Amino acid sequence: DKCFSEIISLMPTKDNNITSDVVSKAVYVRSCIKESLRLNPVSVGVGRLSQKDFVLSGYLIPKGTVIVTQNMAASRLPQYVRDPLK
Repeated sequence: DKCFSEIISLMPTKDNNITSDVVSKAVYVRSCIKESLRLNPVSVGVGRLSQKDFVLSGYLIPKGTVIVTQNMAASRLPQYVRDPLK
């Protein structure tokens, strides 16, 4: 309701255009979008190719290994986000 109310207050008729001024004032809408993307990211993770051999948590990761960060998992961990599922 709060998100919808902000949109209506910024764009009271269907003929209003979305301008940079409107977007800059849509603080709550922007927060809702960011929170939605935190919980449901566009991609599962980001892949990188290791440039050299290294040890991670006691495991040898050879050069050339594809390493994928898990954005969805990381964004739901309480050590990074207070009340991550709230």
